[in-house]
Amino acid sequence: MATEQESWSVDLPGQSALHTSGFSLRFNGDPHSSNFECIPQKTSAALPAAKIVALIREGCEAYRNCFSKSA
Repeated sequence: MATEQESWSVDLPGQSALHTSGFSLRFNGDPHSSNFECIPQKTSAALPAAKIVALIREGCEAYRNCFSKSA
């Protein structure tokens, strides 16, 4: 079973993250500042709202972790 981090592919130059489910996020700004936004790109009506929120949280964390490593 994959961990939450392994379920995400982060593209720093493209400012995006893709989950193995197909759910994707786009990012703008520095994730360690107040000038940061996360925009869901692909959602499914079949996903419950709580799952979407969890995916957004996980995707932001994966992006922050990769962003920190590249700095």
